[in-house]
Amino acid sequence: MSSTVGHVQSRSAVSSVALAIWATVQLAALLLSAARIPLSDEFVRPAERAAVEVMLFTQFCAVAALFPLLMPNAYTVAAVAATSWPFVHLAALLASRPIVNVVSAWVYLVLWIIFLSIWRHLLRNSPRWLLIAATLALCAAVGGAILCYLRAEFAGADEASGISALCGPAVAAMALARASDSSAGPWLWMGGALSATLAIWLVLARMSSRTDARSADR
Repeated sequence: MSSTVGHVQSRSAVSSVALAIWATVQLAALLLSAARIPLSDEFVRPAERAAVEVMLFTQFCAVAALFPLLMPNAYTVAAVAATSWPFVHLAALLASRPIVNVVSAWVYLVLWIIFLSIWRHLLRNSPRWLLIAATLALCAAVGGAILCYLRAEFAGADEASGISALCGPAVAAMALARASDSSAGPWLWMGGALSATLAIWLVLARMSSRTDARSADR
């Protein structure tokens, strides 16, 4: 009994630390934009005009890297989603960006959080696979942005426009915030990912229930 209580307390402590890191990373991204620090020679001037993009990219990457620790249960998933909105809102105010577009980008972020939380539940008994999943999620967020940048650099901005859904979730959310992608691509990408994940969850749950029923019969 005492060992079980200790295990629960240990997991709660880890989740609290992860949530603190989550909030700190978002605050750092906001302060970076507020300080008008350009991230490259060709960065938009003044730098706070890109505050929403910086915030969204930071959030997508941070939640991808931290989701095994951030989301052990539904309460922490709700906390992660809820605490993301104030920072997105502040970034929108800093960048003088219409809230309507930013809300759609935030909804996209929440769907990404839900997507990762389902995988956190499916892989809860395998720390190794959780680490692999976090690596793949981070690659999708960061790698997609890098590929999109390279395409825009070598193929031109015109050819690179309208393909945000193919550049990963972070780029898709940034395109929604800028209202630069009016296609259904980003939503189809996220909807497909969520649908496939839910289907896997249901299949595994059904297989588990059948196994339990057979064990009970014996």
